[in-house]
Amino acid sequence: MNKKSKIDSIELFENIPEPQVNTDTEEEQSLTPQESLYRSFQEIQKSIYSEIIQAILSKSPREFERLVVSLLQKMGYGGEIKSSGTVTQYSNDKGIDGVIKEDVLGLGRIYIQAKRYDTKSTIGREDIQKFVGALAVAQSKKGVFILSRAPNMAHIDIF
Repeated sequence: MNKKSKIDSIELFENIPEPQVNTDTEEEQSLTPQESLYRSFQEIQKSIYSEIIQAILSKSPREFERLVVSLLQKMGYGGEIKSSGTVTQYSNDKGIDGVIKEDVLGLGRIYIQAKRYDTKSTIGREDIQKFVGALAVAQSKKGVFILSRAPNMAHIDIF
């Protein structure tokens, strides 16, 4: 083999892509296509959930209250009534963050308490008791207490 043919063969091998190494674990390789799709779906769902939580936590408490009232209306509370949901004044709201009218006359009302807590804060019995007290002052039996995170159930045993 002459010098030129050695160089030609080296150049030929330089253009060949390296083989792909399969980095899947043995468990991932044994999944059926349906199981693989479901696992991918779960990963996407977790990612979206995390993005939504971060977007909610980035809002101010006032923006969170507006979000909650709007969400409840989109879920059907207030029916077809225009402007059925209102956010109460920010300070001195007497423990009620929002109100949704259930009927045109506004006789039926759903009172809302919206708490935007970060992932490390806890909600306790006293927070819910304050809301129940606010409902009593408003002479209402209908209230929705919404949190931006799961409550610490160890502290909640009032009902």
